[in-house]
Amino acid sequence: MSENSTQVQTKPKKLKFKNKNKELKVGTFFSGIGAFEHSLILNKIPHKIIFACDIDKFCKTNFLENYKLNEENWYNDINDMDGNKYLNKVDILVGGCPCQSFSIAGQRKGLDDLRGQLVFKYIKKIDEIKPNMFIFENVKGLLSSDKGNTFKLILEEMDKINYKIEFRTIKASKVGMPQSRERIFIIGTKKNKNIKSVFDNFKECELSLKLKDLLDSDYDENYIIKNHKWQKWVFDQKHLDKQKMKVNGDIIICQTARQYSSWFGNFVMEIKNCDDFTYSEDAVKSIERNKFIPLNYDKDEFELEYIKNNTIVRRLTPNECLRLMGFDTTKFKTIVSDSQTYKQCGNSIVVNMFNQILKAIDIPSIIS
Repeated sequence: MSENSTQVQTKPKKLKFKNKNKELKVGTFFSGIGAFEHSLILNKIPHKIIFACDIDKFCKTNFLENYKLNEENWYNDINDMDGNKYLNKVDILVGGCPCQSFSIAGQRKGLDDLRGQLVFKYIKKIDEIKPNMFIFENVKGLLSSDKGNTFKLILEEMDKINYKIEFRTIKASKVGMPQSRERIFIIGTKKNKNIKSVFDNFKECELSLKLKDLLDSDYDENYIIKNHKWQKWVFDQKHLDKQKMKVNGDIIICQTARQYSSWFGNFVMEIKNCDDFTYSEDAVKSIERNKFIPLNYDKDEFELEYIKNNTIVRRLTPNECLRLMGFDTTKFKTIVSDSQTYKQCGNSIVVNMFNQILKAIDIPSIIS
């Protein structure tokens, strides 16, 4: 697979510390593949990763491959870590517990569910470590879980440990990434520190990228969907209408952890010669009905016969999914299987969200 020439661009945040040896000390829980750490790299912010924690062994593999961290400071479970070990050793603590409990797409068991209770373990770790700032991320559904009572309780618990709290929702498409993902961010700063509000200074940015800008110019034919049974599934009108499936378009639907294991998600139709590829009858009917236009199609009008004979439909590649989450694949390399990479992308935070948050933080003021 060749590397795509178009990478996710971000304007670096220029920082000048009075003491050149100063660096931002970072700790993360539910670290995944390090969206926050990757954002620090993209923004050229001097930093040191103090610890990271995630229960997924494949996340650990990719994290340690891509970031500077001794394995002894990696924790497989939040329950295994004594936060007092890192008391006053972390400037900024970042985490977002597994979001299935709060997602409006799920059953929203909320605080009665074990995953939901992880948020309180995260708050306990904040109290033990006492960072100058923490960031907590979750799905937008957290706001409405249990009629807002869950969110209210979380804010109350964060206030009890002496942090000033602010929050806002952020859309991926409003921070430069062509994806319909929306997340809630809670930021806390120590009440006894004079740290400026982050979200008062937060700015959205223009969406200049489209899906086609982040695609591989070359890829293995294994990603092409030749099986007519699966083509029928991808082009099923019910799936398309319910936004469980999307073919092409400028902005993709939200990536999920099960995006290809469940065969829901985003698919690409583009002009490409593939000798043993044919469309099923159902796929052709759907293409005609929806007037699907290939992403690299430069004709003035929809021509079914041309499209039918000169295009293919395929899954997104792992690298494409990484780029759609804001990762620069010249700087981040996945060394796990495709299925694990898809899962990691679906569980990750969009890097661009952190890019804009970091630009709004007065970083020298939170470095101890």
